Amino acid sequence: MASNINVIIDNFTKKLSLEEKIEEKFWKTVCFKMDGNKITITWESINGGIKEWITFVSRNKKYQTNPALAMDSALRIETENILFRVKVNRIKQLLKNAGDNLSRPDYLKYGIGYDVLQTHTIIQNIAEEMGLNPENIYDSMGIYGFNHEIIKKAWFGSRAKNRGPFKLWVIKNMEKLKKEGRLDNYHSPSIPEPTKTMSYDVYKAYIKGSILIDELRINTSVKNKIRLGKINKHIARAILLENNIEEYKYCKINWDVYPKIRILSKIEFAEKYLTQYKGWWYLHKRIPLGLTAKELIAINLLDQLPNPILFTDKIRRKTLQKAVKSYSCITTEEKIAILKITALFRDIGRVNSWIKKFADLHDAGQFILPKTNNLEFWANFVLKYPEARYYLGRTKAVEKIYGLPKSWVEFKIWVSSLKYNSVSNLQVAELSSKYGLDEKEALDYEKFVEKTPTKKAESIPYIKIKKDMYTFEKLSHDDIEGLYLGLATDCCQHLHDAGSACAKAGYRDIESGFYVVKKGDKIVAQSWAWRGKKGELVFDSIEGLRKINKEAIADLYKQAAKQLIGKLSVTKVTVGDTEYGITSDIKDILDGVSCKSAKMIKKISYTDADDQWLLV
Repeated sequence: MASNINVIIDNFTKKLSLEEKIEEKFWKTVCFKMDGNKITITWESINGGIKEWITFVSRNKKYQTNPALAMDSALRIETENILFRVKVNRIKQLLKNAGDNLSRPDYLKYGIGYDVLQTHTIIQNIAEEMGLNPENIYDSMGIYGFNHEIIKKAWFGSRAKNRGPFKLWVIKNMEKLKKEGRLDNYHSPSIPEPTKTMSYDVYKAYIKGSILIDELRINTSVKNKIRLGKINKHIARAILLENNIEEYKYCKINWDVYPKIRILSKIEFAEKYLTQYKGWWYLHKRIPLGLTAKELIAINLLDQLPNPILFTDKIRRKTLQKAVKSYSCITTEEKIAILKITALFRDIGRVNSWIKKFADLHDAGQFILPKTNNLEFWANFVLKYPEARYYLGRTKAVEKIYGLPKSWVEFKIWVSSLKYNSVSNLQVAELSSKYGLDEKEALDYEKFVEKTPTKKAESIPYIKIKKDMYTFEKLSHDDIEGLYLGLATDCCQHLHDAGSACAKAGYRDIESGFYVVKKGDKIVAQSWAWRGKKGELVFDSIEGLRKINKEAIADLYKQAAKQLIGKLSVTKVTVGDTEYGITSDIKDILDGVSCKSAKMIKKISYTDADDQWLLV
């Protein structure tokens, strides 16, 4: 194989030095390295610039048995790209030497009808207008920049003229390059090239329709893509949904459904076809309070967005404006909380009454919005019986079987009698029912438990302390109730809220686990705990119900920390310095002092312990 590679390298350098009568060699060195199934080729130019090309031979069967072929492919493509740039620079120099009166001769054409200088100039000018470096927008592989073969294809597709479709193709690709740093379909669909039959408006619709089709991972005819691109994207999606599309299949679109969809009102359409997130954009042209999909997905709150149809009500919109002025809504969790509270209680009087029952806005928003048409009833019901908030996720099932409850006791009995049709794990079903989850939410817990291997042990020491009516203890490493603890203590540490990463880590990772404080059999306080790189044990926060004896809880945590020192090599015990839960109250009671923060052994995306205070 080595001899084959040497021949390829020799041929490559000869081609670069001889083609186009280039006298000097462009390259000083060409280096080849193979590591497992990965080939890396690096070449250095005479002016010091270094290029690198990497391929994974496992992606192409013919490269698995002949890696030299992969290298030959890479060098050949790069050679073509270099010669293309040489041609551009040479044409520029000829024009400069000949002066302004030069009429363009035949040798300024790169191939029949391909004006290399004109396309190059268009691309360079658009790059400068969009704030991109014109020198860094080309890539022989067509991944991290433009490949001249693709440019040529797009140019001929626009009838080999300086036309709108070609410029639009360049602009859309530049936008993609600026946003994602690459032009392939790694993050989002690629931009299709224009064809000779397309006008500017038709090509614009073709791009829009092609992107939609690619996002849904299906295929259809160019004619259908153009037609889909000419209508509202939400309606286009609805048409495809009505056609029962399947991923990776060719879709013959039945357009008879289009008139039926068009006659729907905006609210009817949003309710039938759109997710909550897309519904906000469709009905309100924005997501409220400056929220973005990226930040909601990052902390698992996208599903917590209230139904946008509720906010077509003017009273709710005005209530939201007043509530935002009255309460601090800085974090994403607080913004979602104020939206949910406004959606449920509707008027500012009831919103204020509800929030006053809790320590802060974050805690007040720890409930699942009822998915029924009787929000008015449930708003008054939970104001009268705050404990009912734990079970609001099951109101739809309760209404279907029993109707509307007359008392808290009756509601609790009804909820406890409900069963899940699709959940087979009895422990998941029992805990999901205990914490008022609906069928879909319970299934999410079951899926996570089934796909997550039960850890054999933890580096979180076991401890159990009893004092008066309270018991402090570590949950067993395989106790799935750890996934539900946020629901027990009015915090976000459960699978359907911002702290889902913490709940998952505590159940899954040997470096973390859960400690709880029980009053009888009821969990009244808890902490997700994790190990630091230098032997520390960190209580990420201390979460607890509002009406508990915080002095007793503080004393339990202090005693527990003293007993934890030395167990499984714990060097010190710290607590996240946060306002969430009852953490700050415990810190004040124990006169906690800030300390150097421990660093996680295994980093988790969400934590309240970036800053910490010393417990022991």
